[in-house]
Amino acid sequence: MNNCPIEAALAPSGSPQHCPPAKTRPEGSMLCAMTTGCVVLVELIPLPGQRSFVLELLREVIPEIHQGPGCELYALYEKTDGNLVLIEKWASRHAWQAHFDWKPIKRLKKELAERVELPVSRREMYSR
Repeated sequence: MNNCPIEAALAPSGSPQHCPPAKTRPEGSMLCAMTTGCVVLVELIPLPGQRSFVLELLREVIPEIHQGPGCELYALYEKTDGNLVLIEKWASRHAWQAHFDWKPIKRLKKELAERVELPVSRREMYSR
């Protein structure tokens, strides 16, 4: 076994251990973040004239992303102000971080780089 914090947090049976109560965890502890589900909100603001392209590209790659290991949800929403929001749910932070190496994510980064406002807003969160 390597020094991966995910593997280190696994019980001998391979099942994730329960997170200690928040009041007993050290301030800023990422134990639960590494071993529990991860929800990420990504807000995309298409540049003028790019909205149709951005929507078409997202609709094309989302089904492929959703099939990836650890992906529980990858859904496109539109805010009342017209901005686009991706709501992602991952089995763990490790699964979420691993998806950045996937071909469809690399494609999104490349093709959206000059079509949306940068930096893209991303909020990573965990249940407590």
